[in-house]
Amino acid sequence: MSNEKIVPLIKGAVKHIPGIKSFLGSKTGGTCVSRYCYSVWMRHLKHFSNAEKGIPRVVVELGPGDSMGIGLSALLAGSDRLVALDVVRYWDPERNLRILDELIELFASMARIPDNDEFPRVFPEIDDYRFPEKIISESKLRELLAPERIARIRKELMTIDDSRNTMISAFVP
Repeated sequence: MSNEKIVPLIKGAVKHIPGIKSFLGSKTGGTCVSRYCYSVWMRHLKHFSNAEKGIPRVVVELGPGDSMGIGLSALLAGSDRLVALDVVRYWDPERNLRILDELIELFASMARIPDNDEFPRVFPEIDDYRFPEKIISESKLRELLAPERIARIRKELMTIDDSRNTMISAFVP
């Protein structure tokens, strides 16, 4: 077996040793910071729009980590559905709601995308860090941030395991 297959298997196995999680900690990365989530999603959206028109209808996030902030950014940008897949449920409803509220502010103000000065290890790099008005028009943004739609996102975040959810689903083994 090659090193590129062995190393992830070893890392994954080590995390399941009793007591190791308390030693390693339970945080997974930057997704507990809304500006980080916004930066990651908007960079990917701009990169995606170079190849495809519009917004991806369904976004599947592998390993959302401490929050579903990147996927929530996708919903606020116009995706219809978010599916989050992780091996451990690191997020909690309160953190997701806080991140959602902060993301709403970033979208509502059409905030500039945080660049490499703020998040030097976020990829892909893009040429223009302005809000992508050509992808998400101001009138479309008003629809996306309508109180009824935000209330629906908020409700589904609070009832994430409800099989009747149509916007947000999460699967953790």
